[in-house]
Amino acid sequence: MPQSSFSYLIFKDGATINAQNGVNGSIDFTGADAATVIQSAISALTQGGFIFIKEGTYLLNSTLLITKGSITLEGQGRERTILTLPSGSTPIVAISVDGTGTSGGIYNITLRNFSIDGPNQTGNQQGIKVNTVYRSTIEGVYVSNLGSHGIEGITGFYNRIVHCHVENLGLGAGALADGIYLHTTVNATEVLHTHVLHAQAPPYTWRQRQMALPL
Repeated sequence: MPQSSFSYLIFKDGATINAQNGVNGSIDFTGADAATVIQSAISALTQGGFIFIKEGTYLLNSTLLITKGSITLEGQGRERTILTLPSGSTPIVAISVDGTGTSGGIYNITLRNFSIDGPNQTGNQQGIKVNTVYRSTIEGVYVSNLGSHGIEGITGFYNRIVHCHVENLGLGAGALADGIYLHTTVNATEVLHTHVLHAQAPPYTWRQRQMALPL
């Protein structure tokens, strides 16, 4: 990948996680905690940008939070870039895209080509949560082994969930977990070529809750 094609390149060097600046090639952020390094790169994108996460397994000890528009977070493939959550109850969400603090919400977010893998199928951890987000895409993402929802959408329109696979959610006793949970405040959102398997949830209406279309 040409250096100029990304804002930040995330890669592993042994146990160290690095964020390389796509403009000047410098290592702007580095450390042992993947979530801290990736979050620092996200926060540095004041006008949007593209973060590419190279092949590897990255443990997220805290939520990756996106609160600005026009940001792409992309992996090298869902079998190659794997974001894992630790055992326990935190972080609650692996990736949160939250436009509630911005007037009119945020637009043009892309999450693409990586996996989110949890420690087990109990508890309340979930994969991706988007709130007050518009004209955005989740594509080629694999979410598994979590106690709560795989992908949750709260308020938004003209969003797309494409070629995703969500499975093994909330299989513990008394669990409440949907593969894809779109609230009734979500409108004109497409769920295409996406599979949901082994998600434990009560029989809510299709419009409100779990949605899956075959490949």
